[in-house]
Amino acid sequence: MDACIVATHMMLEATNIGVDNIWIEMFDKQELIKQFNLEENIEPICLIPIGYKADDYTGNPLHNQRKDLKETVEFI
Repeated sequence: MDACIVATHMMLEATNIGVDNIWIEMFDKQELIKQFNLEENIEPICLIPIGYKADDYTGNPLHNQRKDLKETVEFI
């Protein structure tokens, strides 16, 4: 839980100083541990790539589209 709080604050500060970032939670943790030769006591929680968007970046056109609640929730 604390790692998530720290990661959120890192992202907020990056945004505050004009650096783009994104939270990535879905990744192969074992492959990351292998590639970075992480010790056994370190558990990757998320990846936060940071940088600047390309000048011609337009974003994903589906970003603000949401499914209807009935498509994602089942009321019993």
